[in-house]
Amino acid sequence: MKAYCMTALWVLCFLLPYQAAVADETKDIPLSTRMALFNAQKLMTVDKYDEAAELLISFKAKSLKGRNISPDDPDGYGYGLVDFTIGNCLLMLEQTAKAMGFYAGVVRMRPDFHEAWMNLAKCQYDLNRHASAGNSFLRAYNTAKKEKPELLYYSAVSFMLSDGHQTARGVFERLLTAHPELVRLEWKETLVQIYLALEIPQVALPFIEELAEKSTGDKQKRWQEVLLYQYLSLEMKQKAMAYVKRLTAEYPLEPRWWKGQVHLYLQDNQYREALVAITVKELLTPLTDRELVLAGDLNLSLDMPTQSVKYYERYLARKLDPEVLIKTVQSHMHLNHEEQAMKWVDEGLQKWPDNRLFMLKGHLLYQRGKYRDAIPAFLAAANSRKKNEGEAWLMAGYASWYADDMAAAELAIVEALKFTKQEKAAGKLLAEIRKIRQQERKGKEP
Repeated sequence: MKAYCMTALWVLCFLLPYQAAVADETKDIPLSTRMALFNAQKLMTVDKYDEAAELLISFKAKSLKGRNISPDDPDGYGYGLVDFTIGNCLLMLEQTAKAMGFYAGVVRMRPDFHEAWMNLAKCQYDLNRHASAGNSFLRAYNTAKKEKPELLYYSAVSFMLSDGHQTARGVFERLLTAHPELVRLEWKETLVQIYLALEIPQVALPFIEELAEKSTGDKQKRWQEVLLYQYLSLEMKQKAMAYVKRLTAEYPLEPRWWKGQVHLYLQDNQYREALVAITVKELLTPLTDRELVLAGDLNLSLDMPTQSVKYYERYLARKLDPEVLIKTVQSHMHLNHEEQAMKWVDEGLQKWPDNRLFMLKGHLLYQRGKYRDAIPAFLAAANSRKKNEGEAWLMAGYASWYADDMAAAELAIVEALKFTKQEKAAGKLLAEIRKIRQQERKGKEP
C-alpha cells in the first residue's frame, strides 16, 4: 500500500528580538560594550544593517585583541549579545550562512539564550539543514520562558523534512501530550504525514477522520478522499461504503463521491449499482476515457448491448483501441447489427492484423452464408498461432465444407485435430469429409 501524502508549505516567520534582548540585558555588561550595542541599534533602526555589523565586528576585534572568550569569561556575556546582534544584522541582509555562524557561537557560549536558538533554527531551516533545525527548535522550546508549543511543531516539521520521521513522531507526540488544547488542526496534517511515512496508517486514521470532519473548502474534500482511501487500504469496506454513501447524500452534486461508489460496488461485483453510480456521475461531469469503457463493460455485463455500443463508440471516437473495438464488434453482433460489426472489423484490420478480428470477420461472413469469403479470414486467424488457433482451423474446415471444397476442408480439419478442445468435433467432421470424398472417388471410377 502506498501512503497518501499531502504537499504542504511550511512558512516560518520570526521577529528578530535583538532590541528587547539587548535593552533588558546590557545593564550587567561593561560600558564600552553597552555603547557599541547602543550605537549599532541606532543604525539598525534606520536599516543600516551593514554599517551596524561592521561597527560591532570592529569593536569586538579591538576589544578582544586576540583573546579567546570562553563561557566562563566575565566578558563572554556581553560578547554573546554582540555576536547575537551581528547575526541579526547579517540575517536582515540575507547573509544567512554567515548569520548562522554567529548564532552558533552565541549558543555555545550561552546555551540558555532562547532568542539565539530561535534565529539559529531559522537559519538552518532556510539553508535546508533540517535535522539541525529540528534540534535547534527543540532547544528553543526548552529555553523559552513561557510556553511556545509552535516550536515543538516546527521541530517536528524540520525532522520530517530530513527524513527523520521517527524523531519527528516523538516530538509531535510530546506536543500532543504537553499542549493538547493548543494543537492547531492544520498541524495535525503534519502528524498524518509522519504516520503515513512510517507506514502506520491505522495510527493516523483518527486524525484523518478529524481533518475530514473539521476542515473546510477544498482542503476538506482532499481529506475526505484521503479518509476514503485509507478505509479501502485498511480493508474497512463497510466503513468505506457507509462513508461514501453519506458523502453522496450530503454532496449529491460532487462527482468524486459517485466515482467512489462505483469503485466500491465494483469491488463487491455489484454491477447494477455501479452502473447507476457511474450514470449519475455522467450527469454531473463528462466521463473519462477509462470511465466510458467501464460504462460500456457494465452495460454489456448486464446484457444491455444497445447501451454498451453507445459508450464504446464514444470512446472509439476519441481513441481507436483494439480491445474496445473488439467489444464494440461483439456488442453489434449480439444485436444482429452485422453491417456495423463488419464496418468496425474492417477499420480495425486496417490498423492491426489482430487474429481476433480475423476470427470475428470469419464468423460474420459465415453467419451471412458467405462461406468462401470466410475461409481466408479463418485461415489468417489460424496462421497467426494465437490462443484460438484450433477454433480457427475448425471453422476454416466448416466454411470449406459448406463451400463444397472438401480437399481444403480436410486439410483444415487435420490441423484442428492437433488441438484438444477441437479434437472431438474435428474427428467427427473429418470422418464425414473422408466418407464423402471416398464416395466421390467411387463415383468417378469407370
